[in-house]
Amino acid sequence: MALSVSTDLTDSSGRELLEYGTPDFPAAFFYDDFRIVSVAWHWHDELELNYVLEGSEQVTIGRDSFVLRAGEGYFCNSGILHKADALSEICLQKCIVFHPRLIGEESSLYYHKYAIPLLENAALTYVRLTPEIPWQQEALSRIHDAWNAGRDEPEGFEMTIRYLLGQVMLSVVSNKDSLSAPARGSMQIRSENRVKKMIAYIESNYASQVTIGDIASSADISVSECLRCFRSVLKVTPVKFLNQYRIDKAASLLHDSELSIGEIAERCGFDDASYFTRSFKKARGCSPSLFRSNRKPEDHDGG
Repeated sequence: MALSVSTDLTDSSGRELLEYGTPDFPAAFFYDDFRIVSVAWHWHDELELNYVLEGSEQVTIGRDSFVLRAGEGYFCNSGILHKADALSEICLQKCIVFHPRLIGEESSLYYHKYAIPLLENAALTYVRLTPEIPWQQEALSRIHDAWNAGRDEPEGFEMTIRYLLGQVMLSVVSNKDSLSAPARGSMQIRSENRVKKMIAYIESNYASQVTIGDIASSADISVSECLRCFRSVLKVTPVKFLNQYRIDKAASLLHDSELSIGEIAERCGFDDASYFTRSFKKARGCSPSLFRSNRKPEDHDGG
């Protein structure tokens, strides 16, 4: 079961497009080195578990934002917008994205008893996991072990992963009453759904000329409502989000391709290569050419 890196491909509703494992084993295991990848705003139907291996990162889930350091992690519920930004030069994380039917089919007792209480709990958007709380320390250990099993694939790894992830789900369900925050209001949920559509539009059209009017139209709302939604949900303007997305795409191409700087600029929606260079340097702290030459991190085994 090969490890993966994060994706920014989404469908027309903004749901992340990635095949998480296989239909009969719906789980994917990610190893994210933030010097290479960007974990931008996205969402998916599956549950997500994260474990910070090295460094520190700023995690934003919905309207909440918090810092995670090595040995900490989080659980993110289905359908919730989230992202992560590195706070240290080296920031590495393990991530498991899985559908709860891995634990039991949707018609099973397991699914109804342990998955539905999570999926249908509008107040339980995420859980920050810290080793200072005993049950969370145990959950973090199980996330770590499940990820390693997905990487190494020892004999019976499917059973091991299913058991470990099931135990993490059980821990969250068992403690959900003490974790739940006040439910999100209908206006907030409506704003988040609109932003999901607009993110999807940007991800599909970033290489072309995109206006705020275009972004607003993708969600069938006015420009003023578009601006309000972005500021309310993502705390940035649509233009800033678009530019940052273009820079992130360019960084991936600089690392993974042999395209020229000019070709990358054009593919990422920048008409002028010099403007692209200035924008990239402002966002990443170095020129595109220096970024390309420096992005050769040492190997890590993922511990």
